[in-house]
Amino acid sequence: GGAAARGGDPARARVVRGQGWSVGRSGGASGAGLRGLFLRGGLHHELAGYAEAQRVYALAESTARAAGRPWAPYGFDGRVMGALTAYQRGLWDDALAMADYSGQSPPPLAEALLNAVKLLVAAGRGDQTALEYFERSRLLWEREGLLALVAGAAAIELYGARGDIDAMFTAHDDVVANATRIWQEFFTGRIRLSALVLGQLASAAATAAVADREMLMGRVADLVGAVAGVRRRIDARKQPLGPEGLAWLARGNAEHLRLRWLTGTDEPDGEDLVSAWEETVAAFTAMSHPFETARSQARLASAYRAMGRTTEARATAEAARKTARRLGAEPLLAELRQVGPSRGREADARRATAPTPRETEVPGLVAWGGRTA
Repeated sequence: GGAAARGGDPARARVVRGQGWSVGRSGGASGAGLRGLFLRGGLHHELAGYAEAQRVYALAESTARAAGRPWAPYGFDGRVMGALTAYQRGLWDDALAMADYSGQSPPPLAEALLNAVKLLVAAGRGDQTALEYFERSRLLWEREGLLALVAGAAAIELYGARGDIDAMFTAHDDVVANATRIWQEFFTGRIRLSALVLGQLASAAATAAVADREMLMGRVADLVGAVAGVRRRIDARKQPLGPEGLAWLARGNAEHLRLRWLTGTDEPDGEDLVSAWEETVAAFTAMSHPFETARSQARLASAYRAMGRTTEARATAEAARKTARRLGAEPLLAELRQVGPSRGREADARRATAPTPRETEVPGLVAWGGRTA
């Protein structure tokens, strides 16, 4: 099934993986049975069919557990992927429950993977103390690329949120180096990692002095180049990006435009910026990822407001606020409590050699930097 997908025959891949599903249903806790279930869940996951993917992953996990093999390959993998799927679906408390190993004795790698799920939720809720999970996971990265990718994505968010740009880049670089050794240089996850870093740089740019804004642009070409490298590799094969890859690709483009807008570097047209964020919101909506949809809506609302489209800005921000409240996503709520600036005010702020004390107090400057209306 995997070979058919990589060969550009998704219809054949679905048929073969459907046969794997039959094996999984009849194979019980055998290696073939668990693997069949897991691969079937993966097919739904690749197509953003998250509800069905989570159901099948749960079946793989429960089958292994009922057989007294809770940490067995593909059975435990079903547990981890089920928890990650719950996170993507916006069921964060469910994800934490699946990752809870209280009273259990997981092997070290299994424990680290479950902690990585907790780290993702903690990043969304602004819990800096969870970075301990990231540091503890490093010793096991060489054994599991997914561990580095998940933990690293969360660490980028947490370090960036507290303004530690150097630590953020260290986390990014370490994850990329590890995943390159395991997979290849231009692995697909680099699209997401680059988009997250670009977003944090854009958020930092709003209240930075001019010299610091220039510093923030220092590695942007490398980040954009990495995404271009992934796209070249994807274009060379017959299997296109799925909904998740397309959503993060759109997000990276929008964050890059936002950063250029804020720093005045090859400044994009405002309507192009709005269009990029509209595309990003649509992509994450299609992917059924409530949190990233809401974060993208927050930044779209700020772009709307910057262009004077206040009615659309208010409606878009309110949609994001509802999701953020439900998830307990405090950093996003903080973003949404600010008021976005008009285009004129932001342009004036960029032209200044450095923000004055009054400028740093203006909520709109903070808003447009990533803590938006």
